[in-house]
Amino acid sequence: MDFIRDLLMGPAYAISNAIWNLCMALITGVMTTTPEEFSREAWDYVTEVLFPWSQAIAIALLNLFFMIGYIKQVSNLKEDVTIQTFIKSGFRLLAANGLIQGMLPMIQIFFRMASLLTGQVMMDSVPVFAPEELDGGLLLFFFIFGILYFIVALICGGVILMVVYGRYLNLYMLIVLAPIGVSTLAGDEAISRSGIAMIKTFLSNTFEIVVIAIILGIAGRMIPSINFGRIEALEGLAGGFTSVIQSMFTMVLTAGAVKAVDIKMKRSLAL
Repeated sequence: MDFIRDLLMGPAYAISNAIWNLCMALITGVMTTTPEEFSREAWDYVTEVLFPWSQAIAIALLNLFFMIGYIKQVSNLKEDVTIQTFIKSGFRLLAANGLIQGMLPMIQIFFRMASLLTGQVMMDSVPVFAPEELDGGLLLFFFIFGILYFIVALICGGVILMVVYGRYLNLYMLIVLAPIGVSTLAGDEAISRSGIAMIKTFLSNTFEIVVIAIILGIAGRMIPSINFGRIEALEGLAGGFTSVIQSMFTMVLTAGAVKAVDIKMKRSLAL
């Protein structure tokens, strides 16, 4: 019986599950890891070499954006030049300078917040999509469509893996670019939009891992709930066939939701 089962299912079942479980293990293993813990070498290079260089450029640009913003305001003949105008511009300058000088410790605080939140909502176990109980329907599916299941598991697992690991590269880049973006806050409202966009992008990339953890937790619990209208007469014979189909369907939904998590955050939270 074991020989017939292995012959019908072939390597697709074992390899597909191994790929999916490996991707999920790699993902869940780093989801609560801060960028500082993820790669100490990259963190040191970013914070000790690139960030001071970017910070120096931001300080130089700070005065430039302040002067541009102030000159644009005082040269506007439709508005009265008052002491409030100067105070408002000076407050922008001081606020931007304070953010640039104390930026790195604040960034680390937000990273730890995202890590702790992810740990609270992360699922207890890795989502398992292939049923463990083998029946005639399951054997039939893998005999006919085994390669399809392999492709779906490989692509969906790879997409989620790339999104989670690519997030760290984005965060390292944002640390370098953040001082320059924040320096625009010293300008007028038009110029400061770049700084606001930088802050929103940083928050979106930092906390999207929390949303990914929620998506994976929900997807893992959706598997037994999705029903494509099984035929009760065939339930005993082909139940495994339909269960694998719905598992593949959930895989695609999960990968698509994780891939579009940044778009969802921008639309729902304006980040």
